[in-house]
Amino acid sequence: MRVNYKRPFSQFVKKAHKPLQLAIEDVVEVICEDPHIGEAKVGDLAGIRSINFDSTDNNIWSLIGRWPRRNTSTMTVWSF
Repeated sequence: MRVNYKRPFSQFVKKAHKPLQLAIEDVVEVICEDPHIGEAKVGDLAGIRSINFDSTDNNIWSLIGRWPRRNTSTMTVWSF
């Protein structure tokens, strides 16, 4: 599966500490394995999902993006 990171998100991850970068990588792998994981948004945000995860610095982060559907192989990640 191809993962498409939007530019502001990729710049944030690039400047983040290594443990947070690894936590993000782990969450993206989990999403690739099970695309239906996370909370589906409703209304104007239909089609967008978010997932909360903990990092090693005991902060809770939320990853927001458009997970792949059945016939697509691209996942887009926007922000935290």
